[in-house]
Amino acid sequence: MKHLLAMCLSLSIIVSSAQDIQGIVTDRSTQEPLAYVRIGIPDKNTGTISRDDGSFILARTQLTDRDTLVFSMVGYESQRVRVSDLQQDKNVIRLTSAIYTLNEVTVSADEIVELKTLGRPKATKTTIGHSGTGEWGNGGEWGVEIKNNGDELALQKIAFHTRFNTMDSILFRLNIYRLDSDLPGNSILQKEIYVTSRKRDKWITADVKDLKLIITGNIVVTMEIIRLWPSKTGDNALFFTYGEDPEKLKTYARESSFSPWLINTRPPLALYVVARKLNVD
Repeated sequence: MKHLLAMCLSLSIIVSSAQDIQGIVTDRSTQEPLAYVRIGIPDKNTGTISRDDGSFILARTQLTDRDTLVFSMVGYESQRVRVSDLQQDKNVIRLTSAIYTLNEVTVSADEIVELKTLGRPKATKTTIGHSGTGEWGNGGEWGVEIKNNGDELALQKIAFHTRFNTMDSILFRLNIYRLDSDLPGNSILQKEIYVTSRKRDKWITADVKDLKLIITGNIVVTMEIIRLWPSKTGDNALFFTYGEDPEKLKTYARESSFSPWLINTRPPLALYVVARKLNVD
């Protein structure tokens, strides 16, 4: 179980050495550092995220000159960089802001508001977790398939359950993907979603009404640990809760940024969305 949770949390502590590749990710226009950018090699379990100051470190021993690193963040165009083009340090990766076209949805005047709850909203008494965590995540994700029968739905809320958390706080990122050939495809987000869990919180909830996220098909929603602030006292435990799964929804996970998606290799995380059914002209 300890091994499984270590995979589940997808945490890593990268120790700097002479073989590391170091750099910083910034906004091309403002030159401001970009925090929590996903960095990795597609389909390989070699990845990380940038820190609060935009800095990143990758172990050179995990890379080859033939590899191409991808730097990706919602709201920016992804950038691909050959490892052979990187120096040992002082690398500056500049991301360009993405331009989105907003989908206009006209709601009829006689709309009747109907809320639907999709996913795994009922927490069980079964948990998985451990004590003594690291400080940073490395882009690993864990989530659930959300089935929609074709209704036009506006997402209102996302929630997942932690049985107990004895750390001071944890920063999570929530991700939403379209399903593409039974795997998570493109993100539907135009803005990152972050939510903070405080000590002993249970349901961790994000209000997403203002993001105007409209779905008509199935999606995948995942949670990702970004950063943990351990308590100075106690065992710093973090346990997640299994959810009841009468629909046999698929579970999706990956170990680090851009590593391959795995189906049904993780427990059924208690995670759900609340959506508003629309009557669209």
